[in-house]
This record gives sequence, C-alpha cells and structure tokens, in this order.
Amino acid sequence: MTVDDRAPARSNVSLARRAWNIRRKALLMGEVQGQGYIGQALGIADVLAASYFHAMDYRADEPEWEGRDRFLLSIGHYAIALYAVLMEAGILPEEELETYGMDDSRMPMSGMASYTPGMEITGGSLGHGLGIAVGMAMGLKRKQNPAFIYNLMSDGELGEGSTWEAAMSGAHHKLDNLICLVDFNDQQADGKSTEMLCSEPLADKWEAFGWFTQRVDGNDLDAVVNGGVKFGHCGGAKVGQFGASALERAALI
Repeated sequence: MTVDDRAPARSNVSLARRAWNIRRKALLMGEVQGQGYIGQALGIADVLAASYFHAMDYRADEPEWEGRDRFLLSIGHYAIALYAVLMEAGILPEEELETYGMDDSRMPMSGMASYTPGMEITGGSLGHGLGIAVGMAMGLKRKQNPAFIYNLMSDGELGEGSTWEAAMSGAHHKLDNLICLVDFNDQQADGKSTEMLCSEPLADKWEAFGWFTQRVDGNDLDAVVNGGVKFGHCGGAKVGQFGASALERAALI
C-alpha cells in the first residue's frame, strides 16, 4: 500500500474519553427501547476504544475501504456496543441513535452486516466468528493486503467445536494478521460459563494450539493497550481473552 492508501491521522481525544462516550451512547440506545445488552456494552467499551482509536486502520467516510482492518463481532447480541463505537468513530451518524431496534433501522438489536455500515459479519449464531475470521485473514494474505482481522467472541463460544477447529487452522496457516479477543465475563444464558463447560486453563489451551496468548485486565486501558491491543507482529496468530473476577474483567490477549 502507498502513503496515499493509508488511513487518516487519529485525533487527540483520549482513549478514556472514547470509552466514556461509547458507554454513554450504549446507555442512550438502551433507553430508546427500554432493553438491550447494556452490561456487555459497558464491560467491553475499553476494548472497543483501544481497538478503534489505537490499533485499527479504517476510513470513517469509506467503510468498505479495501485497506481497512476488519472488526468481526462474532457475538451478535453485543451489537449495541459496536453501534456505539461506530458512531464514536464517525462511521454511523449519531443522529440514528434514537432508531436503535426499530423497524427499518440500520441498527437492529442483533448485528446484521447487510444493514449496518462497519458491521463486517452477521453474528449471533455463536461459534462461527473465528472460522469466518480465519477465512478473511487467508483471503487478505492471498491478496497481499496488510490489513488485520479482529474477531471479538464470547467465553460461551469456547464450548463450540468450530471455535477450536478455527483456532487450529489459524495457527496452521500462520495467520499473523488475525487477532482473537475473547470476552471472558463468565456469563451465558444458562448460568456461569465456567459451570456450563469449564475452559480453563484457557491460556495454556490457546498456546497449545499454536497461538501467542496474553491475559490482561480488559477494563484497564493501559493494560489493554500495552499488553493486549498493542498487537505487534509476533510471528503467529494472536488471541485475546477478557476474563472476569467478581468485580472486574481480566483479559488474555
């Protein structure tokens, strides 16, 4: 890619302020419908701020720019959080906030790629995001496109066999342009994730599959930036897992 192909320079708005704005927008959208996955949005806001305003390259006025980094929302019900960061990034107009979840809105309650600029995949059928991410990363490699693929998934998806097939494939094909973020909040529909199907020792498992793995506090912006969403080239695929204690998330990236 030439200099002219690069993304525009970043603003000097702090990441902490970006995360605050993302949380505020998610709360306002939740107020529109009187419902929404607000807890997930509040918890993942720091990770989204670091991803979109520290790590990723994109053009707000050209969402399908070929040189963009792709952010895949495997957990489609986190859509309210992604809409918030897409508004903060200028990809979606903030004027559409009050249409969240309404008929004919570009922001349905579960993310759909055909509706929303910046929504790369239709998530929600859990366990498929990482497999799609592997395919996209391979495609970028074939086209010699230096862009990165970011895949945000839930800890519940760790119980899907397709997730581990994709993890094995990512390492086999040496996809150093692929980053997987796992929001480990120990919650899923039937109860605690660790009680449904224990995935620990999680970092050791990803490393055994050939991934470079780190665990950081997902609500500590410095930790996310320096230990997580720093995402330099480490010679292999990378994984991020955001775990939870009783009061705060931890993150393994």
